[in-house]
Amino acid sequence: MNHIHCHLTENRVVTNRGLYYLLATSHPSLFPSPASVTASLQDVVRLLRCSRRAMGITTSGRGLVCGKIKIKGVDGVWRDYSTPDSPDFEVPGDINAVVDGDSQIQIRCDASYFLIVEKHSVFDKLKRERIWGRLGIVLITAKGFPDLPTRAFVKRLQTEFPNVRIGAFPNHNTV
Repeated sequence: MNHIHCHLTENRVVTNRGLYYLLATSHPSLFPSPASVTASLQDVVRLLRCSRRAMGITTSGRGLVCGKIKIKGVDGVWRDYSTPDSPDFEVPGDINAVVDGDSQIQIRCDASYFLIVEKHSVFDKLKRERIWGRLGIVLITAKGFPDLPTRAFVKRLQTEFPNVRIGAFPNHNTV
């Protein structure tokens, strides 16, 4: 709880894995595995009756975005995600960073469609083909089942760009 308190007083967040590494280095006998940290966190959540998010604990982001979009990230730098050499935008695991227009992230978009693809392999193939050059789209994936920050990011795109249509390529092998 001391590590969590320190992060909260400094207005910082920490991922579950980051907290494990902090605790494993300072108290290896108490926290020998990530599962031990998870179990302890569950106890603290029940004891304090608050969420992990309220304690400044987030998950690692799973969502990736590329295409006809420019994003000013939490570092304050604008990046164009349509250039061939640009990396994908990684949706932060902290849902507060992506929730609304007052967040740390700002978005500019001139796409015709937001295309959500479930499979990361399909996302990679479409990215390699730079499909947004022909169709004017933004590609989004959460590598399988979408996490809350990625869903919040898509909701924000829908809210801020209501005239841009949304399409999806789900995995057809699931029921």
